[in-house]
Amino acid sequence: MSWGLHYTLPWDVLDRDRIRAAAEHVVGTNLGLTRYEIDDRGPDLVWVFFYFPAALERRLGHSNAERNFPLYGIADGDEAFVHFTFEHTPPDNGYELPCETYFEFYSNISGNFIFAGVGIEVADRLGKHFGVTCRPD
Repeated sequence: MSWGLHYTLPWDVLDRDRIRAAAEHVVGTNLGLTRYEIDDRGPDLVWVFFYFPAALERRLGHSNAERNFPLYGIADGDEAFVHFTFEHTPPDNGYELPCETYFEFYSNISGNFIFAGVGIEVADRLGKHFGVTCRPD
């Protein structure tokens, strides 16, 4: 079963400068992240990848690491990442979706399900940085 953490941002458009500042802030906290990359996917979509040693998932005390690391051949020293989507849905989107700007951590994207504990921690820190709270999907 997939799940997501959805945070609505009070913006009319994606603000790449604020996204970059938030990524820098979160990497600068004591969580254990080593770096981030931003992949600009167009006017209304940005992906942000946060990198860390795989052992961080185990350090956070999430039991899935005990099962998933051997299953997928992951060593504690391997570099891992979590993937976040920042998106703006314009008012004239053609799908009758509400106009909103948000970021999301979704469990079935990339390896997010393996490193869900890190993803939850990063999402929480991003939300606090932006002053917004989570709406679970």
